Amino acid sequence: MLRNPSDTLLDSKLKTQFLVGRVRHTKYVQSNSSRKRIQVKEVWHTEKELGRGSYGVVWLQSRRPTSTSELELPMPYRLRAVKEIRKTAIGGITWDYLKELETIAKFSHPCYAGCFVRTYGWYESPECVFITMEYFELGDLQKFMRERPPFSEHETAQIVQQLLEGAEFMHEKGFAHRDIKPGNILVESPGPQWSVKIADFGISKRAQDGETDFRTHVGTSAYMAPEVLGLGRDRNGNRLPPYSVAVDIWAIGIITVELLLKRVLFSSLGDIADYCYNREPINLDGANDVNISSTCRDFVGKLLLSDPSARPTAGATKNHPWLAAELQLIEEQEDIIDEEESLFVENTTHDISLAVRNAPTTASLAWSDPTATKTLGTLQNTYRGPQFDTNLLIDSFRGLQLETTRYFVLRSNNELDVETSVAHGIWTSTKVVNTKLANGFSRANGRVVLFFSVVKSRKFCGVARMTSPIDWHNTDPHWQDDDWQG
Repeated sequence: MLRNPSDTLLDSKLKTQFLVGRVRHTKYVQSNSSRKRIQVKEVWHTEKELGRGSYGVVWLQSRRPTSTSELELPMPYRLRAVKEIRKTAIGGITWDYLKELETIAKFSHPCYAGCFVRTYGWYESPECVFITMEYFELGDLQKFMRERPPFSEHETAQIVQQLLEGAEFMHEKGFAHRDIKPGNILVESPGPQWSVKIADFGISKRAQDGETDFRTHVGTSAYMAPEVLGLGRDRNGNRLPPYSVAVDIWAIGIITVELLLKRVLFSSLGDIADYCYNREPINLDGANDVNISSTCRDFVGKLLLSDPSARPTAGATKNHPWLAAELQLIEEQEDIIDEEESLFVENTTHDISLAVRNAPTTASLAWSDPTATKTLGTLQNTYRGPQFDTNLLIDSFRGLQLETTRYFVLRSNNELDVETSVAHGIWTSTKVVNTKLANGFSRANGRVVLFFSVVKSRKFCGVARMTSPIDWHNTDPHWQDDDWQG
């Protein structure tokens, strides 16, 4: 019997009307011009199937504009993934869908935005539950692992660190994911600065009454820990107890090896048994001159200890020399500012709310003193401070509050370059600055405003919003390593 949904879960339920090939949601939002709440209708069309598994089907839906203001919505806000799950599984077993909804809602909180796929709400029919989520155009990590050579230790550390951070959040709250695998890791931005998020809480489970072990047999076999498969013994030779959150640590260890070697570690149940009963060691030798460092081998070995009680916690892994060294390198790269190229300034506020509607980045928006004209081709003087004529901005920017927004100032020593960039709607920058923007976009959950300026000029030539992550995949290779010569 299903328990009653919590108030938080009810608040996230979408009032929905089912139509042919589409759904219509009715929402109430705060008016920009008054305190009244106004009714808004959103129509979402089902475009295609994105994937199918034992727990349901995932669809791509697009939002068709129903008003002039909605035409300004950037593409990320017009696409979403929708997971459809039948309430009654094969064999007539009733599935506790409220459990997954509660877990997704919990880890969709903004403080977890950098680790987990967010949900935008849910709705239901008599037969099915529909969970709306972020859509990741780049797909999952499995796709990248299949299409490219083995990952470097540096890239692997970036990805593994994010997985362990997400696992740490879950474990601290008493949850185990229980099905961490490349297909459940969605790619927000690829290398050289990887950003990934954990998805699919369909079989996650929470410890009850202080218990930390779970007795149901779930997960994907290639990433199942020995204790899930009934293999292995503890240090005293006793059969392992029902498994715990340590199953996620094992899965991340397996993923680490697959990233580095581009092959499975254990090809059969017998291979795992041989390892667990000390008949065969882990084989971390790679093909094509792929060599794993000794510290990395030690890191993997600890994550893949057959005794779950001996595996490190997700939080403890960051202290391992291999991951600590790689994290230090990542932090150093993020902190670099090239004084001879573009300068980068970020405000220190922790409040990243943005009191505007989502809108596409415009090539140039005049930033000026109250008496300025609408000329976009001339740099505007801002020496009087952050005062601007809101009539010169599109509607989506008129509620902009610098005091409560994460923002970045991109400055150049070359006035001509800046004006040319604005005129063409393209900002050319170094990898250092692009990396900063990518990290800022991730940390601020997409709420980032850019101001374009010339160094020492006290003038701005434009203001814009980031509407998507940095597209490293299509970045001109000359900019990838800060060696542009053209």
